[in-house]
Amino acid sequence: MGEQTTTERRDFFLSYTRADTETAQWIAWELENAGYTVLFQAWDMVPGSNWLRLVHQASRHAERTIAVLSAAYLRDSEFGEAEWLAAYQRDPRGLAGRVIPIRIEECVVDGLLAGVVHADLFDLPDRDAFRARLLSAVEAARSGRAKPLTEPPFPPGIVRGGAPGPPPPESPMPGTRSGYLMQIRQISPRALLDRQKELDALAAFCRDPAAGSYVWWRAAAWTGKSALMSWFVLHPPPGTRVASFFVTARYAGNSDRNAFLGVLIEQLSEVLGESVPPFQSESGQERLWFRLLDATAEHCARRGERLIVLVDGLDEDTSTPTSRATRSIAALLPANPPPGLRVVVAGRPDPPIPADVPPNHPLRDPDIVRILRRSPHASAIRADMQADLDRLRNGSLLERDLLGLVTAARGGLSGHDLAELCADHETTEWDIERLLSTVAGRSFTARAARWRPDDGRAVYLLGHEEIQLDAERSYGPRRLADLHRRLHTWADSYRARNWPPDTPEYLLRGYYQLLLLDDDGPRLVRYATDLRRHHRMLDVTGGDTAALAEVTEAQNSVRGSRVLDLARLAVYRTALIDRNSYLPRRIPAVWAVLGHPNRAEQIARAVLDPYTRWRVLAEAATGVWNVGDRAAAVRLLDEAEQAARRFLSADVLASALVTIAGHVTGTGDESRAVLLANEAEGLVGRISGHEYRAEATAHLAVSTAESGDRDRAMRLITTAEALLDDVTTPNHRAEPLCDLVRAAAEAGDPDRAGSLADRAERTIRCVGNLDERVDGLARLAHAAAVAGDESRVTRLAREAAENAPAIANSERPERTMYHVASALARIGEHRRAEATAAAIPAPGWQGDAQYEISRALLRAGDQVGAERVARGIGSVSGRAHALADIASAAASAGESERAELLVTHAEETARSEVDPYTRATGLANLVSALSEAGEETRAIRAAREAERAARDITDPEMRIWPLATLLAHGHSSLQVQLEALTEQTLNSTNGAYSRAGQTVYIVTQLTEAGQHSRAEAIARHIADPTFEARALAAISRQLADSGQPDRARLLAGEAESVVLTTTEELHGALALADLVLTAARVGDSHHAAQLAGVAEATAHTIAHSRSRSLALGSLGCALGDAGELDRAERIVSSVPNLDVQWWYLSRLGASVARAGAHERAEDMAARILNPDHRGWILAELAGALAEAGDHARAEAPVR
Repeated sequence: MGEQTTTERRDFFLSYTRADTETAQWIAWELENAGYTVLFQAWDMVPGSNWLRLVHQASRHAERTIAVLSAAYLRDSEFGEAEWLAAYQRDPRGLAGRVIPIRIEECVVDGLLAGVVHADLFDLPDRDAFRARLLSAVEAARSGRAKPLTEPPFPPGIVRGGAPGPPPPESPMPGTRSGYLMQIRQISPRALLDRQKELDALAAFCRDPAAGSYVWWRAAAWTGKSALMSWFVLHPPPGTRVASFFVTARYAGNSDRNAFLGVLIEQLSEVLGESVPPFQSESGQERLWFRLLDATAEHCARRGERLIVLVDGLDEDTSTPTSRATRSIAALLPANPPPGLRVVVAGRPDPPIPADVPPNHPLRDPDIVRILRRSPHASAIRADMQADLDRLRNGSLLERDLLGLVTAARGGLSGHDLAELCADHETTEWDIERLLSTVAGRSFTARAARWRPDDGRAVYLLGHEEIQLDAERSYGPRRLADLHRRLHTWADSYRARNWPPDTPEYLLRGYYQLLLLDDDGPRLVRYATDLRRHHRMLDVTGGDTAALAEVTEAQNSVRGSRVLDLARLAVYRTALIDRNSYLPRRIPAVWAVLGHPNRAEQIARAVLDPYTRWRVLAEAATGVWNVGDRAAAVRLLDEAEQAARRFLSADVLASALVTIAGHVTGTGDESRAVLLANEAEGLVGRISGHEYRAEATAHLAVSTAESGDRDRAMRLITTAEALLDDVTTPNHRAEPLCDLVRAAAEAGDPDRAGSLADRAERTIRCVGNLDERVDGLARLAHAAAVAGDESRVTRLAREAAENAPAIANSERPERTMYHVASALARIGEHRRAEATAAAIPAPGWQGDAQYEISRALLRAGDQVGAERVARGIGSVSGRAHALADIASAAASAGESERAELLVTHAEETARSEVDPYTRATGLANLVSALSEAGEETRAIRAAREAERAARDITDPEMRIWPLATLLAHGHSSLQVQLEALTEQTLNSTNGAYSRAGQTVYIVTQLTEAGQHSRAEAIARHIADPTFEARALAAISRQLADSGQPDRARLLAGEAESVVLTTTEELHGALALADLVLTAARVGDSHHAAQLAGVAEATAHTIAHSRSRSLALGSLGCALGDAGELDRAERIVSSVPNLDVQWWYLSRLGASVARAGAHERAEDMAARILNPDHRGWILAELAGALAEAGDHARAEAPVR
C-alpha cells in the first residue's frame, strides 16, 4: 500500500539527512498545510516499503525536489546527493526549477548545486517569518518569479557591518547578457567578508562628480581582487550601470582583446537595444566598441545614470600587441573617456603596462592607483586549493586525469568533454561531476559556457591563475606535451566527422587558443582554414567574427615564414568574408517554417551584401511571423528597412521599400506599409531626367505588383507610360516598357500587359543597333511569358535565338539566350528551354537560365524535375538558390524532412569551399606584392600555385583577371605558359566585344607594372578601334606619369581621334577619362579641361544607369588626380548608382588625403556608408597624417 501511494503525482519530494529530520518534518507539514502534496520519507516509508523504489518513484512522479541543506547533508549524505541529482538531470539548465535548495544553517554549497539559486531558512525573527520565507521560495520556483504580492517598503538605509547574512538581491547591469552574468555569479563569493571600506570607496568613485575617470585597484596574487570586483558588478551602487570583463588566462579564449571586445560589445549593444553585427573585422570591431561606448555613456547620462566599465585581471591579458589588429586590452580602454564614463581596473603590479598604451593614457597616471589590502579569507582559500592540488596530483587515475587535462587545456572542458578524454573509458560524465562537486574538487571552479550558456553544461578551470601555474610546473613540459597530444587526437576525431552538431565548445573556441600558445604552425593553419569547422561556429554564434579573428591570429603567427601558408590564409580570409553574402534569400524563411526561428534570424543577419541583406531579413521576418514569433518579425523588418536605407541608391531603395512594405502588410501593420510605399513613390518622383525617372518608375511598378499592391502598381504603370512619352530615343524606352509589361502581368491585368507589349515591340524594332534590338526582343519575350502570351513568346524567342549568332559587339550576347530560355520555360516549353540553356557558353548566364527553368518547373508543380535541373546547375550560387526554392515549396507542402535535407544542402552549397577565382586572384595579388618586395623565389612558387588555380576557373571572362595580374608580375620562367593560357582564355571568350574588353584589362595591368612596350604591342592587336583607343589612352597616362611626355602625347592623340567619333559611349567615356589625366600630366591643362567637358557630356548620354555611373566616376577620379578637386567632387557626387558613387568617392578621397587636404578627405569619408569603401579613405588619411608628423590625428581615423 505504501509503495502504491508513491506513484501518485506529488508537488514536492523532500531530500534531507537523518540529523535534520525534525526541520524537514516541519517543512513538509507547512507545505501540506498550504495545500501542496509532499513525498516525505518519514511519512511515506511505511513497513514493507523499499527505499530505492521510493527514490525512483520520486524522480518520476514528484514535480520538484527540495534539498534541505546543512553542513551534515553536504558532508555526509551520499543518498541526499543521489536524490537531488535525479531531479537535476531532468532540468540541468534550471528552466523548470526542478531542484529547490533550502539552507537551514550557514554552510558552503559547491559543485553543481552551487549553480542553483538557494533560499535561506535561518536567522529569521519568528515562526511566521520562517513560514513566509519557505512558501515564497517554493512559489517562486513554481512560477519562475519572486515578485512580492504587496508593494515593498522604500528602503530607509542599508545596514553595514556585522556577521554576513544572506546576500542582497543581485542588481546586475540592465542589458547584461545572461551568459556572461552567469560567469560572474560563479566568480563571486556567496558572502563578501570584511570589504565594506573598499565597497564604499568604489561607490564614492562612481558617484562623486569630482572623481577622475579611472581608478586602478592593484594588489598581489591571492588578495581577493576578483571576489571584490565580481561582488561589485552584481551589487552596483544605485544610479550606475556596470559593463564588465574578467580577464582569465587559465580559461582559454577568455584573456585577449577578442574576448574583451566580444563580451563588452554584447553588453553595450543590449543596453542600447541593438543587435550585435554577425561579422566584424578587427578594425571594425574596435570602431564598434568605441562607438557603442560613447553611445551607451550618453544613453545612461540621459537617464540620470553613470556607466561603469570594469576590467579585472588586466595583468592576465594574453594579447600580443604586434600590430594594430592585436592591441592589448589596456590599449583598448579609452584615453579620453566620453562624459559620464568611469573605468575601474584591477590587477597585479606586474607585468608592466603594455607598450602599446600611449604615454598620456590615464593608466600611466600613478595617482589613479589604490592598493588593495590582502584578505585573510583569500589566504585561507589559497591554502585549501594548494593542498587539494597536491592531493589530486597524487590521487586516483581519475583525479590525476582531471587535473592534467584541465591544466593542459587551460580550462573550458565540460564534464562530457573530460569523460571522452579520460584514460579510463568507463568514466562517465556523472563520475566527473560527482568528483568535482566534492571536497576533492575545490581546486576547480565551474563557469557557464561562453557561447552556449543556457545548455546547462558547465565548463571547468582551475580556481586561480597561481594554481594553474603551479599545476603546469608540477607536470612539466614532457607530461603536458603528452596531454596536448591527447587533446589533438580528440580534436582530430571531431574534424574527421566534419564537426557534427554536438561538437564541444572547447574545440570551437579554447582549443585554438591552445594551438596559438603552443605555436603549432601547421595545425594552426589547418584549423584556421577549416571551412566546416567555421560553419559549425557560425551555427553556434550566429556570426563570423570569431572565425575571422582566428584567421588573423594565424596570419600573425606564421608571419615571415611559409609564404604559401600566408597565401592560403589570405585567400581563405576573403572567402570567409564573402561566404554569407550570397546565401539564397529563402533559406532563413524555410528554417523558420521548419521550427527553427532562431537559426533563421542568425542566418539572415549573417548576410552582409548590401544589395541582398535587406531582402533576406524581410523574407526571414515573414517566416518567423508565420510561426508565431511576432516580436522577432517586427525586429527583423526594422533591420531590413535600416539595411536598405543605409546602402541603396534612390531607385533601388524605392523598390526595396515597396517590397518591405509587402512583408509589413503580412504582419497586419497597414499604416506602416502605406507610409513605406508612399515614400518609395516620392523617391522615384524626385529623380531628375525623364528617361531616368521613367526607368525607375517602371522598375518600382514591378516591385509594387510583386508585393501585392495592385492599385498602386497600376497607377505607377500609368505614370511611367506618361514619362516615356517624352523620351524620344527608342533604346531608352525599350527596357522600361518591358518592365511595364511584367508589372501589368504581375498585377493581374493581361489586357494592359498585351497593349504594353505591342508598344514595347514597336519601340524595340525601331532600335538601330542590332545588338540592342535582338537583346530587347529576348527581354520582351521574357516579360510576355510572365503575362502568359505564348504566341508572342514563341515568335519573339525564335527570332531572338536566330539572330543571336549575328551579335558581334554585344558585351554579353549570352544574355539574349538567357532571356530566350527563361521565356520558353515560363510558358511550359521546358525541353526547348533546357536545350537553349545548354547552348549558352558562359557558365554564369547558363546557370542563371537553368535557375529560371527550375523555378518554372516548380511553379508547374514538378518538384522532381525542378530538383533534377537544380542539381545540374554549374554555378554554386544558382544551384543553391534553386535548391532553396524547392526546399521552400516542400516546407509549404508539409514535407518537413525533405525540406530540411534540401535547405541544409542549399546552405552548405552556398558556403562551399573557396572557389577557384577567389583563390587564383588572392595568389596573383600575392605574387605582385612579393615581386615588388624582391622576394623572387617566393613569388615564383606563388605564381605556379596561382596558375594552377586559374586553370580551374571555368568562366573565361573570370579567368582573365588573375591571369592579367600574373602576366604583369610573374617571373620570366612562367611567361610562355602564362601567355599560352591567356591566349586560350581569350579565344574561348564569346564575342569579339568581350575579347576586346578583356585585352584592355591585360594592357592596363602590364602598363601599370611598367611594361609599356609590351602593353602597346598587345594593344595594337585589338581589332575594335574604340577598345584599341582605350588601351592606348591607358598607356599614355602611365607614360606621362613615368616621365615620357612626348610618347604619351603621341599615343594620346591617336586614341583621341578615335574616341571623339565612336558610338561606343561607355568605353569612349572611359578612354576620355584617361586622356584628361594624360593631358594634365604633360602640362596641357586647357586641353584637359576641354576633354573633361566632352567626357562629362558623353557620360550623361549613356542610358544604362550603372554604365553612366562608371563613366562619371572614372572622369571624377581622373580630375581628382589632376588636381581639379572641386569639379572632381561635383562629378563623383552626381553618380546615380549610390554604391558605385561611394566606391569612386573613396578613390577620390584617397587622392585628396594624399594631396594634403585632410579635412576634406574626412568629410568625404563621412558621406560613405559602405564601411569597406570608407575604410579606403581612412587608411590613406591615417597614412598621410602620419607622414605629415601628426601622429595623434593619424590614429583617430582608424579608431
